[in-house]
Amino acid sequence: MKRNGLVYHAVLMTGIIALIVVFSGVAPTEAKTIELKQQLFHPPTHFMTKIITTQLAPWVEKMTEGRVKIKVYPHGTLVKPQDMLISVQKKIIDIGHYNYTSAPYKSEPFSFVGCLPGEYRDAAGLIDAFSREDTLNKLVEGYLNELGYDNVDVKFTNYWGFQRFGFRNKEPKTLEDIGKLKVRSVGMGIYLSHKYWGIDAVSTPTGEAYEALERGMIDGSTGVLSNFTAWKWMEPMTYLFDHNLYPASACVIMSRAAYAKLSKTDKAIVDVYFKWLGDVYAKEYLKVDVVNNEIVKKHMKFYSPTPEVAADIDARSAKFVEEWLEKTGERGKKALEVIKKYNKK
Repeated sequence: MKRNGLVYHAVLMTGIIALIVVFSGVAPTEAKTIELKQQLFHPPTHFMTKIITTQLAPWVEKMTEGRVKIKVYPHGTLVKPQDMLISVQKKIIDIGHYNYTSAPYKSEPFSFVGCLPGEYRDAAGLIDAFSREDTLNKLVEGYLNELGYDNVDVKFTNYWGFQRFGFRNKEPKTLEDIGKLKVRSVGMGIYLSHKYWGIDAVSTPTGEAYEALERGMIDGSTGVLSNFTAWKWMEPMTYLFDHNLYPASACVIMSRAAYAKLSKTDKAIVDVYFKWLGDVYAKEYLKVDVVNNEIVKKHMKFYSPTPEVAADIDARSAKFVEEWLEKTGERGKKALEVIKKYNKK
């Protein structure tokens, strides 16, 4: 059946919902439509924006017979991407992303559990660590609640890709070469670059990176392959340093207050929506890694570091993980045990 399994998945989920209604003994009742505002990190043209707006969100409205409507807002429409956590807490939006990679390391160190350098074998390793069991998601949720975000539930964690270096008109071979350039990064990448890689990275918003690259305000940027395609960074850049630096991932979060407004039946439907959304993120990003790799290769020259340089990067990154464990204590130790279980090398 065409549409990469989404139609089949919808039929399967519809059957599950029917069973939930029968066995719960709770029939849906007429009620005023509850609109859930979901803000995305993705721009309007992104493949996940299209899938969510045309297929997944409409499915919720159909299954609840109009009682629940998920209104989807692309990147930055309602709130800034970095403000989604506080916006869910304050009930400005109901569903959003908490980007592990962009979290402030000094005040929220445990959040980097989803992007530790050198600990995730590959994309499947990260996806398995967060989806085969709920331990990591619950550790993140408990951590955010302790920080004061007590209106926030973590629904699942999605993989976005591995961060790599891209450059405008230079082909630096070592970290020392890269350190002579102005390279954009975010969150943990800034700290990791400064303290462990010896790179004076700068912070530039994702949506402004293209212009900064085109005008020569920055020489390069870290990014996942979908950054290079969705935001067209591959156009002003020439070289891609083909080495996985660390994974980019985020958790999808929901307001507990918004969830509490739903009936028992509609909660079950929304729960299935999140399960389905998580599955689609995993499958689509694994596929898109392959597709984007070919697209970016048409615009940029890929080159790999020597084994010695790669080992240097990994050794420096391992020291960051040691520091992270010191900062996160037992919670970090428990999380790393789960990660290693699904990422045996």
